[in-house]
Amino acid sequence: MPSGPQAPDFPWDLMRRGVLGRAILLLIFGALLGLLIVLGYGLRDSSELLTIMWPASGLLLVALWSSPTSSWIWILMTQLIVQMAIYFAYVGRSNWQWGVVFAVANSVEAIVGASVARRLIAAPSMRQIRQAP
Repeated sequence: MPSGPQAPDFPWDLMRRGVLGRAILLLIFGALLGLLIVLGYGLRDSSELLTIMWPASGLLLVALWSSPTSSWIWILMTQLIVQMAIYFAYVGRSNWQWGVVFAVANSVEAIVGASVARRLIAAPSMRQIRQAP
């Protein structure tokens, strides 16, 4: 019988994969994130050009919550690169500062959300409520 609390088994642990496996997972994540970012740009309100909702934030939140913190830097770097590239494609380089602001704001939002979710919700690997401490 093990003593003390055990570290949760995260379903999306990048560090368990080899370099090739990690690269493939990050490419898939980047492609899905890019599709959701493009979808988010399509969900604009024409009166103010405001985005009604941003589906990419949900994917980023779940990716961070279901992976160990050692993988967060890889996930966040992928998010920043993909979001900035798509921002440049849609808006252009004249207002690049806003792209950086939005990308960093989305990163901070997902980091805070994943951190709060880890404190308040059972680990992602727990399948049943009886497994909660």
